[in-house]
Amino acid sequence: PVLRLAVVGPFGNTTHPTTRVILRWLASEEGKHAIRGQQVCDYGCGSGALGIAALLHGAGSCVGVDNDIAALVATTANAEANGCKIAAHLPPAEVLERDIDFYTRFGNWSSRSDGWSPLPLKELRGQCPVVLCNIVVGPLCRSAPTLHELCAPGGWVLLAGFKGSYMKAQVEDAYSDLFGTLEYRGCEDGWGLFVGRKLPVA
Repeated sequence: PVLRLAVVGPFGNTTHPTTRVILRWLASEEGKHAIRGQQVCDYGCGSGALGIAALLHGAGSCVGVDNDIAALVATTANAEANGCKIAAHLPPAEVLERDIDFYTRFGNWSSRSDGWSPLPLKELRGQCPVVLCNIVVGPLCRSAPTLHELCAPGGWVLLAGFKGSYMKAQVEDAYSDLFGTLEYRGCEDGWGLFVGRKLPVA
């Protein structure tokens, strides 16, 4: 599929290795089988490239999450440019309450009136068979409990945004106890990819 980005901004245009390692998985037989007809969450959606690629490869729906208002605008516009739709949200309210960076840039999320709402985590708990997350390593590690909640039992989590053995160990420490399997799938230009599975309900 051809992915068109009407709005790029500071969020990437699919050329960075962290984006490409996840795009390759989405295009693989394993990836296409995992996402086919399923709801995908693009956590840290930026330009929306990963969520759009998932939809173009057969995902049934996509939820995009980002703590940057401009990213939500870009994701929505880019999805429309590709003839698809992404439900774009701010992070869950409980995450925003602790997000000093968001407060510094945008103020108190609960007093905003621009129409962007927090992700309804209670409604989406366990409802995303595939969760994609390509963000810098600090937020990537802090997001582990949220991604675990979103991921459906037996579902997949894709993690990128880390480079080198130290960052790799940080991500592994944050996620290995939450997901039944966490497999390192190699790297591009030093930027790695973890593919994990959440344990199914016994």
